[in-house]
Amino acid sequence: MKVTTTTLQMLQPPAWTARPLPEDARLDRAVGVTPEFARFLYGLVGGPWHWTDRLEWTRRQWAEELAVPGTEFWVLYGEGVPWAMSTFSRSL
Repeated sequence: MKVTTTTLQMLQPPAWTARPLPEDARLDRAVGVTPEFARFLYGLVGGPWHWTDRLEWTRRQWAEELAVPGTEFWVLYGEGVPWAMSTFSRSL
């Protein structure tokens, strides 16, 4: 299986204004995320997209990823359930 990972870098803020979220959606920065929660969301959100590169990660690997200084974990909720998740790290 071939896996392609894409990394984006924003060098300046966009010139346009982002659309507001739908009324039934909210974007939360999650603090104190456990490896179990991160793994759960990875499988839930990534399943339809065939995310596979982290499915076999150990609890320790998830904990190390979440502990990288500057890492942020965000969850988009809609209709009371997670719709999307993303992690951002200042170090590449």
